[in-house]
Amino acid sequence: MTHFFNKFPTLTYANTTAINLLARVNMNKISMQNKAAYYAYSVPDGTRPDNLSYNYYDNPDYVWLINLTNQIIDPYYDFPLSYDDVNSLIINQYGSISTAQKTILFFRTNYSSDDSIISPGAYNNLTTGEKKYWEPQINQQNQAVAYIRKPENLMQVTNQCIQLNISYSNQLLTQSNYDITTQDGYDITLPEQAPVIQFAIGDLCVQNNVPIATVTASNSTALIVQHIAGTPTIDTVSGYFSGASAFVSSFTTLQTNIPSVEAKYWSPVSAYDYMHEQNAQKRNIKLLDNKYAAQATKELKNLLQ
Repeated sequence: MTHFFNKFPTLTYANTTAINLLARVNMNKISMQNKAAYYAYSVPDGTRPDNLSYNYYDNPDYVWLINLTNQIIDPYYDFPLSYDDVNSLIINQYGSISTAQKTILFFRTNYSSDDSIISPGAYNNLTTGEKKYWEPQINQQNQAVAYIRKPENLMQVTNQCIQLNISYSNQLLTQSNYDITTQDGYDITLPEQAPVIQFAIGDLCVQNNVPIATVTASNSTALIVQHIAGTPTIDTVSGYFSGASAFVSSFTTLQTNIPSVEAKYWSPVSAYDYMHEQNAQKRNIKLLDNKYAAQATKELKNLLQ
C-alpha cells in the first residue's frame, strides 16, 4: 500500500497541497472487462491482504487491486478474518463462545446437508406441507424417477411463541407491570396460585421503581433473569449473571411457524455458526490476472488524475 496514494490527485487547501483521499474509481471504469482476466481464489485461513498481494503479484502494494476487484471497502472486516479472530469477535459480541453457540438467530431449511433421494411412491405419501421441500428428477421421457431436496433457502426468525405460566408471592414488577416474585438472590418462586404472564426477552424487572434484572432467555421450565443491580456474580463462561431462575408451572404455545411434521426440514442457526459462515463466504474472492496488474495500475492513475 506504500505507493497506492501516489496515484491520487492533489488539491490545494489553505495554501497547502494535500492528497485528495475522496477520489474514487470502481473496477467497471477500468478496461479489464474480459471475464477470462479473473480467476476464482479461496483465501487460506490467516492470510493477510499484503501477504496475498506479495504471493501472487510479487508486490505487497497491490492490496488496492485486490480490494478494488472485490469491492472491499473496510480493510479490517470485509477481508476474511482468521478463525481465531472470528472467535475473538464472537466473544466480544456475545460474551463467550458457549453463549454464541446457544444463541439461535433464525431457522433455515437444511437442504444443503440432506442428500436423501426418495422414490415417487414415497413422495406421494408425504403431506402437502412436506412436498414443497422436494423436487423431481426427470428422465428422458419427462417422467419423475426420484425426488431430491429442493435447493431453496427458506428462513424463519421465530419458530414458536410460548406463553409461560408462573406464580409469585413477594411482588416484583416487570416494565409491563406484571407481577413476579423474588427471594434469596433474585430466585423467582412458585406459590399455589399461578397467574398467566407472558414475558418477552428484554423485559426489565423493577423493585421500588429501580431496575434490578432483565429477562434474557426462557424455556418450558425456566425463565432466566440477568441481575443488573449491585455487584453481580462473575461467571467466566456465561458472563455477568446472578444465576437466578423462575420455575414455570406450565406453558402454552401461542404460535408455531414451522409445523412439527416439517421440523426435520429445518435447522437452527446459532450466532456462532452464522458469523463463521459469513466469514467463510468472504474467502471466495477473484484475482485479476497478474499480467494485467501493470495496465490496471496505469489506468487507475489516469482515471484518478
